[in-house]
Amino acid sequence: MMKVLVAAMSLPVEESTALIRSVTKEATQRPAPQAGRPGSRLMLIGDQIDDVAIPQLIEGAGARLVMDDLSIGSKVYWTDVDATPDPLTGIAERYLRKVKLPTTFVAEGNSYEENLEARFGHMKRYIKEFNVNAVILFVYKYCDPYGFEVPSIKGFIESAGTPVLYLEDEYSTSTVGRVKTRVEAFLEMIA
Repeated sequence: MMKVLVAAMSLPVEESTALIRSVTKEATQRPAPQAGRPGSRLMLIGDQIDDVAIPQLIEGAGARLVMDDLSIGSKVYWTDVDATPDPLTGIAERYLRKVKLPTTFVAEGNSYEENLEARFGHMKRYIKEFNVNAVILFVYKYCDPYGFEVPSIKGFIESAGTPVLYLEDEYSTSTVGRVKTRVEAFLEMIA
């Protein structure tokens, strides 16, 4: 899916729509996936993870990525635009209020806990809805907006009883071996 979304962002609308339709049709005809390791239904959280090496590494270790909260995935594509008298207002409201990016989020609550719920509550809902057993929080090194949120995200998700593996890595495939070792150890721990 990540490959399709990256490709769709750079194609003309008609071509990206045709690509998504063909992939959707092909995906519905696939056999059901294997169960994977016990307790290995994972959610991947991060920013612009547009390289399939990370999801492939996770799934290659025996886990199943069942949901994400990525800027190239559900974070941007999951929420709909509300019907408004002025369509541009609806689009603007969606991007400014519904897409929960650290660079655009405005506090909505009266307390720290209320703001955490407003900012990250959708993640807990995804965990419940998709029966997620654990979360991998992947942040590229020097991505300060996401880096500053790591303690809040990690604590918020762990407070609901879901284990979190925090990985900070460079935008490079040279460290894949180290990341793979940490993912495999995490999967062993939660099994």
